[in-house]
Amino acid sequence: MFKKILVSVVVLSTVGCASTTISTDVAQQIYSNPQLKRQLPKAQIMPSPQHLSGKQMKAIVLDTEEKNELAKIAFAGKAMSASIDNLLHKAGVDVVDRSISGKVKNEILAYESSGNYDESSLSLADVAILPIISSATFSYDFTEGYVAKNIITGKDTWVNPSCTFEAKITGVAKRYELPSLKVSHQVDLFGINEIKRDTRNSSCRISTQEKQGLIAEAAKQAIRNHKQDIQNKFSPKGYVTAYKVYDNTHYIKINIGKNRKLIEGTYVSFIKQIKSTDDLTGGINIDKMITGEGEITNLIQDKASWVVVDAEVAVNLSLGDIAQIEFRKGWLDHVNDVSQSIKSL
Repeated sequence: MFKKILVSVVVLSTVGCASTTISTDVAQQIYSNPQLKRQLPKAQIMPSPQHLSGKQMKAIVLDTEEKNELAKIAFAGKAMSASIDNLLHKAGVDVVDRSISGKVKNEILAYESSGNYDESSLSLADVAILPIISSATFSYDFTEGYVAKNIITGKDTWVNPSCTFEAKITGVAKRYELPSLKVSHQVDLFGINEIKRDTRNSSCRISTQEKQGLIAEAAKQAIRNHKQDIQNKFSPKGYVTAYKVYDNTHYIKINIGKNRKLIEGTYVSFIKQIKSTDDLTGGINIDKMITGEGEITNLIQDKASWVVVDAEVAVNLSLGDIAQIEFRKGWLDHVNDVSQSIKSL
């Protein structure tokens, strides 16, 4: 019951987000009415034609390195790699066929052991993701039957004896830049999966297939727990291209859309690049400053989309400012976090 109460609190606290759905009539105005257009100053650092072309990042997900025998037996590594592969697809990343992953992984291992590698074999992707399972455990707990009070009726009720089976996975996901093989990011991973069932005795029997399934699911859960961390390392980036106002609502057009798998309600952070000269060295510095955020509306085209923003955000934007997609947790993710926290107790 304690678990159900906590989950309910999270669900209630995350309901009530503002709609980003634009009606057909308003959409036609935004698309075609030039009188809605507002002038934007040019950014201090304008994107190059190469940046504007919006080249899609190519990534390859390597076979998970399993440093635990239990993980190997349960094929947890395959489950983990497949989960990451799926996340990157949803983040708008061009995921390279994993048929070449073995060769890339061998070059990484060779580089880490000797410092030498064959650069020619690393040209098919921009980055490589290497998941590592460092530990996998499986345990069970028997709970004897007991009498509890129903908090709704106030009456005593019998709770059957039960067995709880639990699998835990810990590890890390490393991002390698190709072909340099430099580790640019690392995400620590942790996941728990469990099932509970009534029992007639304390032996808590479970089949080998069920045990392996629990461990593999814990590997998937480890990725699910950190999906925003992983996706934001690959989040699509576009640029501000237009600004329109309709009925005191402010809309910013950016030059990415369905081609980066954008969906309604996704958050966008606007980033201004500022160039300055170092008084001491005379060198040029480029600083990045977040000036505001908005949400993707339902006006999403193949290579463009419209973002609704507050007026205070719009007045600070420039033509050519960076529009960085930001993956955030939804209410289901918060429910997942609560569930994982309870299982960790």
